[in-house]
Amino acid sequence: MRPVIGIVIPALDPPSSLLTLVEELQQLGMGPLVVVNDGSSVLSVFSELEALDGVTVLHHERNRGKGDALKTGFRHLLIDATVTSIMTVDADGQHLASDVRMLQNVAMHEAEALILGTRDFDGEVPFRSALGNRMTRSVLALTTGLRLRDTQTGLRVLPRRLVQQSLSLASGGYAFEFEMLFLAKRLELRIKQVAISTVYIEGNRESHFRPFRDSLQIYAVFVRFLFVSLASFCIDVTLFALIHWFSDSIFFSTYAARITSGALNFLGNRHFAFLVRGRNTVVRDLLAYVTLAFLVSTASGTAVTMFSQWLGWMPTIVKIWVDPCLFIVSFAVQRFMIFGRRVGTHTHEER
Repeated sequence: MRPVIGIVIPALDPPSSLLTLVEELQQLGMGPLVVVNDGSSVLSVFSELEALDGVTVLHHERNRGKGDALKTGFRHLLIDATVTSIMTVDADGQHLASDVRMLQNVAMHEAEALILGTRDFDGEVPFRSALGNRMTRSVLALTTGLRLRDTQTGLRVLPRRLVQQSLSLASGGYAFEFEMLFLAKRLELRIKQVAISTVYIEGNRESHFRPFRDSLQIYAVFVRFLFVSLASFCIDVTLFALIHWFSDSIFFSTYAARITSGALNFLGNRHFAFLVRGRNTVVRDLLAYVTLAFLVSTASGTAVTMFSQWLGWMPTIVKIWVDPCLFIVSFAVQRFMIFGRRVGTHTHEER
């Protein structure tokens, strides 16, 4: 069966060039095509779009954010069972019809892959766009091991499975697109990067991206992980100090404290930090986490015993210095081998 690729364009007060882009996509025979008005104040462009055959325009009464606009378009297209993939396109003039068509051609042969249209950030790029992309690339590489050229691209082709599961993501703003990359990692999806033209009109004036506020939303996943880790660390140290005061045994105190803090850390990371849904991997994740926790606890107990005797410091003080070092190791293992462990996930780049 020939793949059917729907197109969703979220739009907030778009320029008139959006009408030209949609007409060009229609001339190329692309669609079905959905434009989502995310609470725009000027409706003239949408009125013209509604007059076009084969174009569906959906409206939000108020601005709900890019993520919610995408979800609205997704739900509409998913009603059609023949739609195999959905392409997202920005409305601010950054994407050319020729690049949209190029990604469609790639997706015709990569029906189960996430296709990313990646921009080149080596030339004259607005500062906020270049900085934001560099920061999100670093965060994504650190937390998932994925090394992508353009984490903020709005030109993507999403397989139906990814679209369906993305509807359960809590994010509604720009963070939604970023969290979809985490979701693609967990679903073991092949990620293919295709170079597209880098277009910034008048310094990207039409973009509604707010560097500070929207960056906080994008990095929410990383912040949640740090919050869970810090809370678990405080609980662990407190319990260690109390149990050691009663038992005077470093190893017993280490293991007893880690059982409680580790359970909270596992649940917090799985359900709050990384938003893992479903139960199909919970047993595997739990066994891997317990193994890691035992090894880290043993390393912690050994190091605390050795350094407290060598330095003559209180074990609790030594633990406060030792465990942050082990945190780095634990963090890497959790991201690359437990919650982010997906052997089939890899990226490819085309030019």
